[in-house]
Amino acid sequence: MVEQFDTDSLFIKAKDDVFTLNSVSDKNKLLLYGLYKQSNEGNNRKPLPSIINFKAHSKWQSWKQQAGKGKQRCKKEYIQLVTKLKENQTKK
Repeated sequence: MVEQFDTDSLFIKAKDDVFTLNSVSDKNKLLLYGLYKQSNEGNNRKPLPSIINFKAHSKWQSWKQQAGKGKQRCKKEYIQLVTKLKENQTKK
């Protein structure tokens, strides 16, 4: 239970830290989106948006790629990715 609390508090901080990042690639933005949605809502059960709406379609696919992962696992992956992006940003 303590680990879940720690993960949840770190996840909240990571969500805030995302807004301080500069120059995040589209690939990483989509990965963050998919991990965030999976960690909050679970598996994507929404209908696939039309390919004409490229942005919505890409976001849907990114979330769908996380299917089957537990919410805590996705939170941990989200935290790790944000931490990595922050470290890379400070190296530049």
